[in-house]
Amino acid sequence: MGPDWSLLPPELLEMIAGKVTSLADYIRFRAVCHPWRCASSPLPRHLPVQLPWLMLPYKLDGYDDYNRLFYDLSSSKIYRFHLPEIRGAKVCGSSHGWLILHKGMVTSLFNPITRATISLPPYTAVPSHLGISYCWDNDSAVGPTVNFYVKKAILTSSPLDTSCLVFVHTSTFWEFAFCKIGDERWTVIEFDAPWPWKEDFCDFSYCNGYLYAIHPYGKVTMYNLINPSKMFLDCELHKDHVCLVDGVDRDALLISYCRLNYDDDDDGVVQSEIEYTVYQFSNDGVP
Repeated sequence: MGPDWSLLPPELLEMIAGKVTSLADYIRFRAVCHPWRCASSPLPRHLPVQLPWLMLPYKLDGYDDYNRLFYDLSSSKIYRFHLPEIRGAKVCGSSHGWLILHKGMVTSLFNPITRATISLPPYTAVPSHLGISYCWDNDSAVGPTVNFYVKKAILTSSPLDTSCLVFVHTSTFWEFAFCKIGDERWTVIEFDAPWPWKEDFCDFSYCNGYLYAIHPYGKVTMYNLINPSKMFLDCELHKDHVCLVDGVDRDALLISYCRLNYDDDDDGVVQSEIEYTVYQFSNDGVP
């Protein structure tokens, strides 16, 4: 009969866990048995910076709605997580290992590794800003239904940090709001922008106290949260698609791409490639 590894001293298990450098291996370590799990922290601080796992597309309200697939870039492996806690919820963002979930009139944060959940204020705290439509039956209103959803949400830091802000881009005409972890209500950001900046935004990002919101054709609105003010930037990119991302150095990057079609030898066979361009915002906000 082999040795019973569950009887290893807790201090030795803690030392071994501290030598693990891969998140996937650390999860396996904690899954061995109860003593190994108790000897290792659910929130390890010693792990080096990991490449993010990519959550693969899923079908909301499908038969497998409580399972999610994650792709590990470092090992090229796919992991399946059984997550009944997020059934029926839309994942509208992810950051620092947390998923940002939206269901009904509530947005929350969920850690798929530790299963921890952080509640955020309900959107009913700003009812005057919600777009409400009515269902009609035989020329009479049978009840109000709220036409509301979150397009995208971001975190400015780990939600375990007391200074963390949560930003949401919504389907309502006010579009943007934010809150701190522990707040009781959302703070709505009123852009009141002139045309064409007033058109629907396609993406947004946060960097160093500024909220950047971008129009599909490259019009950028930069909102200063520290000293509330707005700046309208006319980038005129004329690309097929634009988006905003966070850089490695926590700076805001604007990425545009367009599809190029060409026929080099006039044989009727059209080649296609995608050209990407990356812009970094300067201190005055201009890319």
